[in-house]
Amino acid sequence: MQTKFIGLLAALVSATIFNTAPATAGCGCEKPPPLPAAVRPHATYSGAQVALFHPALVEGGSYEARFAPSSGGQIIGAAGVASVARDLADGLDRAQLTVSLPTLPPGPAAIEIVSVDDGSVVSAISDDHFTVVPDPIGMPDCYGEHVHQGVRAAVGRDGLLYLALDLSDLQRPTIFEAQAMGLPLRFGNEDVVFYNTQGVLMQALVDQQIEPVPGMFVLPARNPDTNSDTLHYSRHEFASYFLSHDERAAHAVDEINPDWHLDGTRHIDHNHLILSIDAVFADGSAPAPGATASFDLRLDTHSLFRNGLVGHAAMTVRDDAMTDSYDPQTRAFASNGDIYSNGRVSLLGRAIVAGDVSGAEVITKQKAQILGDTFLVTDPLSFMNVARPAGLEDLGDITISPGESLTIEGPGSFQAGDLLLYSGGRLEIDNADGPVTLYVSGVIEMWSSSLVETASEDPEQFAIYSTTGEAISIWANGGGFYGVIYAPYSQLELSSGEFFGAFVAAEVIARGNSQVHYAETLRSSIAGGSISTDAAPVDELADGFEAVESAFDPSVEDVESSTSSTPRASKGSRRR
Repeated sequence: MQTKFIGLLAALVSATIFNTAPATAGCGCEKPPPLPAAVRPHATYSGAQVALFHPALVEGGSYEARFAPSSGGQIIGAAGVASVARDLADGLDRAQLTVSLPTLPPGPAAIEIVSVDDGSVVSAISDDHFTVVPDPIGMPDCYGEHVHQGVRAAVGRDGLLYLALDLSDLQRPTIFEAQAMGLPLRFGNEDVVFYNTQGVLMQALVDQQIEPVPGMFVLPARNPDTNSDTLHYSRHEFASYFLSHDERAAHAVDEINPDWHLDGTRHIDHNHLILSIDAVFADGSAPAPGATASFDLRLDTHSLFRNGLVGHAAMTVRDDAMTDSYDPQTRAFASNGDIYSNGRVSLLGRAIVAGDVSGAEVITKQKAQILGDTFLVTDPLSFMNVARPAGLEDLGDITISPGESLTIEGPGSFQAGDLLLYSGGRLEIDNADGPVTLYVSGVIEMWSSSLVETASEDPEQFAIYSTTGEAISIWANGGGFYGVIYAPYSQLELSSGEFFGAFVAAEVIARGNSQVHYAETLRSSIAGGSISTDAAPVDELADGFEAVESAFDPSVEDVESSTSSTPRASKGSRRR
């Protein structure tokens, strides 16, 4: 398929009335601003704000913005008063007319700005610069399958499809998979772009070099004659964005000009997004401008931590280490402590996996046991990058010596360098009133007899994201660890004690008497955490990632279990 991604950016540039460079995607409120344009955003839905710009607008003048849908529907006007305000695009004061978009049929719409005083036309904007999108679809903050019936997408003059999404209720780390049932659309990674209702480019599935972004991709439809391809989108967490605005007065939104914070920085709306897709039908024809036929939107949402223990490059469980699962509400234990790797899974010594094992190769030695099923991974999963949000409070290097303690008060999101807890050191996480999230760029070491104490034992209330490839080593024999760790570039070593939650790294080594209890509240809607092996291959980690070599490389000799599937054992309640 011939992509229009670069052409779309070029069209936006040509639509501008000022000269600036095109924006690229970022994270949080530090995203590059949108292009100055005659109308912004270029696509939105009824009730949303539309900003119109023209040098002839007079501050305090009364105007009517007249919207003429290309479908031939009634021209509808929206009145407003021009003001001079700081433009989100370049920060300069500029005359603008902001109106609420009236109810219009989906598709392209031309716009005229007419002076109320004398009826003169101040500006005329053709319908190839603006598209009306149907009302937004709410994204659920619960895991499972959701079906929105009778959905229609808008199609712009350029043939791009648009859907509006409302993410206001989301805070947890979430993976989305969306498919149009009954609409056989074909598209690829390079054809998908997210904007917001301010016109900001929020996310593309490919980067500036047209390389895939890890964790974000398109899967071909299994029923291509009737259904669309599937969009897979990962987001590590939303809470940092909301907390940075709720907690810190500097990031409070200016009520007079909501595109800006009170501290003078730009405010980027993450809640209200416009999804743009360059697609064709299964027969190769392009969608006609206007609205698509109605379809059912199937949305499958699941946790970023849908498997209990993940070492995407390699996994080793050895000695007396074990995995199982538990319900944080009832404290009942079960045998759903699944582990996953795109590479080799090695089970050594007396290791026990009370759950399923998925890997490109699975070997067991000595008395190691798998109590669930074994799955061969032929199509590796893609694991997303970690992007540290801007504006986080910087805790610097955290070093807690023996006998010392440190409290991090939540709710809040923070960045840190090294995180070092020596034997006898105590880190207290006050997450009783909301989540605490740490973005750590350095080494993470928690020595034997150190303690991480959380006010809430809900593992979703404490998260550590490693933004680099520094090693992580944790002993939890001082009292247990309750939380989630996402470290896609690092080697994670769990040495001793109990770990409640979920853990993702490049390579995982669970050894000693470590016990990993997967929190079943993180389970996806996929029964048993099974991994689909019949989908098309997806992209691996971004350039620059260096896979960590396994610290243990057992020979193929002495293998007691092969990689073939084994019968599933009974998964009764159990406690260690």
